[in-house]
Amino acid sequence: MANETLNARIEISRDDGYWPDCIVTCRDLEGREGCYELGKAIGNNSSVCRLELFGNENANDGISSTAYECVAAFYRGLQLTTSIDKLMIDVDLFPDSGELPPMNVLFGVNFKESLKELHLYCDEGRFISDNQSVMISSVLQDMALEELDMEDCRFDQLGLGFGFGRIISSCLKVKILLNITCNTVSKCASVADLLRNRTSILRELIIDLRGLTTTADEFLPTIMPSLIGNTALKKLCAYGHQGDYSFWKNWIQKTLCDTSSIEGVHINSNHTLETVTCKLDGLVNELTPLVEECPLIEDCLALNKQTYKEDVIRTKIARYYFIGDFDVSPFAKMAISLLPQVFVIIKCDATAHLSAIFRMLKSISELSNVTSRSVGQVWVDGQWTQSYKRQKVGF
Repeated sequence: MANETLNARIEISRDDGYWPDCIVTCRDLEGREGCYELGKAIGNNSSVCRLELFGNENANDGISSTAYECVAAFYRGLQLTTSIDKLMIDVDLFPDSGELPPMNVLFGVNFKESLKELHLYCDEGRFISDNQSVMISSVLQDMALEELDMEDCRFDQLGLGFGFGRIISSCLKVKILLNITCNTVSKCASVADLLRNRTSILRELIIDLRGLTTTADEFLPTIMPSLIGNTALKKLCAYGHQGDYSFWKNWIQKTLCDTSSIEGVHINSNHTLETVTCKLDGLVNELTPLVEECPLIEDCLALNKQTYKEDVIRTKIARYYFIGDFDVSPFAKMAISLLPQVFVIIKCDATAHLSAIFRMLKSISELSNVTSRSVGQVWVDGQWTQSYKRQKVGF
């Protein structure tokens, strides 16, 4: 093996705009010793910031065990690197057999710490197998990635989503999760579980839901409730269909401010999301902010940018709870002397303000009783008669 030479296509480019430093692309890696030397050379080159690693594009049956050994040697050469912070890797280079060395042990400690962005790539017509999903999830568990891009990943053709769920559940340390494709409700549930997990630090999510055969009113109840109580996610972008717009708008509005009760605003609303966009097929403005027809969404997203969430909650209650037929039961037994303090916090428009005050006063029995009083004698039909007048006390 000492005399073995490297057979690979190496491409080096610089400054393509998004990637400002040196980019090394390796394809068709073959030759263990040569791969080791190549990995070592790249690891010692501090100017390399992005590494693209692909298998044999001409292989019809996936990557051979020899290729895996070459990749293993390549990674051993990268063990000491601390310069590479972006990696694009062909998913086929993750072993699909338990007999091959697990990929997670091939990532050196320094490499894991330096890597910030990971892009998983899957050739057209290929799918991530169950074994590969195990390897990928084991790698992700040990990394604190800034960004994970899975745009080009496809999972089992049956769409059961087991591998997908395994990988998503390993993303608790990922800050930005890009281009996740959910074509089944079970995959939506996996994303919801991640968002619901209080230890997740995910700040941004881009999710593609165009492959779903169900309508938005069927899958949104799976995803959106998971945002309640989430204190990490700040940006959500969804790809969908034009016909789903009204469902998205209604669910986002409810998620940001559940006005069914004061507790709903406080506990059952999201106070962290700052940006929500929806890229819907068929719209002229394909990246559509969900604020055009609903000022509440725009206002709540702006409020959520505030640091002190108790202030956010109080403002949401003041502006949006006391509107329409809101629940007056919390005020029905309140001491009358406290009502002025409640009236002061109402911040909706003037008409709604007066309507809210009137509605609350009517709910208090002491202010809405009807009594009668004597007004003395009156001359009726030739005689004096005691007269009473019905009088409504209060409102």
